[in-house]
Amino acid sequence: MSGFKAGKFERHQVFGAVRPFCPTHAVHKLQDVDTEALANRGIKLIMIDVDNTLVVWRKDDFAQETLDWVAKAKSHDIQIVILSNTRNPERLTRLAKMLDIPALRGKFKPSKAMYQEALKKFNVNESQAVMIGDQIFTDILGANRAGIESIWLQPISHHDFVGTKVSRVGERLLRGYLYRALSEPIDLPETPEQAAAKPFWERKIVHQIVKFGIVGGSSFVIDYCIRMTLLYQAPFSEFARTQGVWLQTHAGALFGGFKGPIEAFTPIAVTCSGTVAILNSFYWNRLWTFNIRGKEDRGAQLRRFIAISLVGLALNIMLTSMFVHAIPAQGKQALRIATVLAAVLVAVWNFTAQRLYAFKTPAAAAGPTASPRA
Repeated sequence: MSGFKAGKFERHQVFGAVRPFCPTHAVHKLQDVDTEALANRGIKLIMIDVDNTLVVWRKDDFAQETLDWVAKAKSHDIQIVILSNTRNPERLTRLAKMLDIPALRGKFKPSKAMYQEALKKFNVNESQAVMIGDQIFTDILGANRAGIESIWLQPISHHDFVGTKVSRVGERLLRGYLYRALSEPIDLPETPEQAAAKPFWERKIVHQIVKFGIVGGSSFVIDYCIRMTLLYQAPFSEFARTQGVWLQTHAGALFGGFKGPIEAFTPIAVTCSGTVAILNSFYWNRLWTFNIRGKEDRGAQLRRFIAISLVGLALNIMLTSMFVHAIPAQGKQALRIATVLAAVLVAVWNFTAQRLYAFKTPAAAAGPTASPRA
């Protein structure tokens, strides 16, 4: 399915008529579903579709990755049951036997009947189960109607039953509304093994560092231009000089050691330019670097981001002032060198703290399959 996107859906953002069709998460392949995270979250039963979820439609040969995933789920004491609308019960029985898991075939999904039968059969409640399937109008809708978390899987193949092909058209029309509530940044996290297997330039953290660097570069330009304008561009420069003299005269304990009035006013200019740069960084790092959309956690993220940025701003002021005072150069040249050195050091702090704290929501920390039910 071209254009398929993976991530966590902010279901509360989907308007009422579409919400019943909205999954909790979407993944590109079955192996992206972290069974260990599911087990740690208390999931005891995985309900799963068969065609184009476990195996290519009309095929009987499972990919080794699928067999390994099923075995891994079992190793975490998670039971698996196939829920299928198939009209070929013999094939369904054969496939289930090959995987050594049970299968249920009954009233067609999206009826709640099969889901409720599975819950009763395995003696679990809705919060202890999850449904994985490739079709919105059967697998996802049925799970939502039964109050069960749903994971939408990108179809293994484009080969489908003719009726399914018709429903795919509806899915293409519907997913545009669904993707508006998709938090791509909270996409399924890579396992250490998956990350290590990727080429260096394809790793997620590398992409984040590059994006962070671009955003940081734009913020640096904003910061640099504003502070240099405030300090050296008329008519601001005269104001800076006047205020610098006042600071050295009336607050000599703090500003008396600077080389001149412009240098003494530097911390004030840095505060102004840094504030604008912080707002620029928050907007683009949230939206682009860490791919976070929607309003959920935005307030908490902003508070954490401001706290980190204030520490960074303090470091920037301290380091810039220290370097301006220590660098064996004069005036504008000293400030330029000091600005670059301080920006590099503060960038290391900002990226690390933003990635590990500011934009690490509970859902992101646990992975989409471990997030609270929406």
